[in-house]
Amino acid sequence: MKTERAASPRDHRRTSTAFAAILRAVALGLPGIVAVVLLVPPPPRIPAIALAVNPAILLCAAAFAGSFAAPRLGIRSAILLGDTLSLLSLFVAFGLGAVLGLGLAGLDCATASIWRGPGSNLPALCEPTGLASLALGFLYGGVTEELIMRWGVLSILALGFSKLMPIRWAMGLAVILSAALFALAHLPALWLTTPDPTNAALIRTLVLNTVAGLVFGALHLRSGLEAAMLSHIGFHCGALASGAVF
Repeated sequence: MKTERAASPRDHRRTSTAFAAILRAVALGLPGIVAVVLLVPPPPRIPAIALAVNPAILLCAAAFAGSFAAPRLGIRSAILLGDTLSLLSLFVAFGLGAVLGLGLAGLDCATASIWRGPGSNLPALCEPTGLASLALGFLYGGVTEELIMRWGVLSILALGFSKLMPIRWAMGLAVILSAALFALAHLPALWLTTPDPTNAALIRTLVLNTVAGLVFGALHLRSGLEAAMLSHIGFHCGALASGAVF
C-alpha cells in the first residue's frame, strides 16, 4: 500500500516563507494602487475606485506567482525574502536608471515633433508634469509595476521556460517577453491621455517602455527585485532632471 510522505520541517519553512512573501508583496504594492485612485483622473462616468480593480488583481496574482517562482530561480529580494543585497549594486541600479531616464527623455524631447500629433497634449518625458505625476511614477511605476511585471510576470515566465531550455536562455527570453508586455501595458494610459494618438506616438510608447523594461528586467535577475525598483525610480528622476538639461 502506497503511503504519503509526511511534510518535512523544510517544506513547512518553504510554505511559511512563500506566504510571508505574498503578504509583503501585496502590502508593498498597495500604496501605488491607492496613488492611482487618488491621482489619475478617471474617464467620464467611471468612479475613481474602478481604476484600482485591474492593478489590484494583477498585484495579487504577481505576488503569488513571484513568491513561488523567484526562490526556485535564485532571484533575490531583501524585502520579500529576507535576502542580503549589495548596497553598491543598488546604488548602481539607481544611477543606471537615472542615466537611462535622462537619455531617453532627451531623445523623446528631440523627436517630439515627429510623434506628437496636431493638437495633442501628450507630454514628452523631458516636460514637467507636476508632483502628482512624479509621485505616481515612484509609487505605482517604481514599486507596484515592478512587483507585477518583474517579480510576477518575469519570474514565472523564466521558471516555465527553464523547463524547456537552458536556464540562461530561459532568463533572457523572459526578460524580453516581460519587457514587451510592460510596453503593451502602457498603451491604455496613452489612450486615456490622448484618445486618438498617432501611429508614431504608439511606436514611441512601445519603444521607450520596452527599452526601460529590458534594463529593469536584467537588473531584477542580476541584483534583485529592489534593484529593479530603484532603477525604475531612478528613471523618473533622470527624466525629471532632463527638463533642466534639454
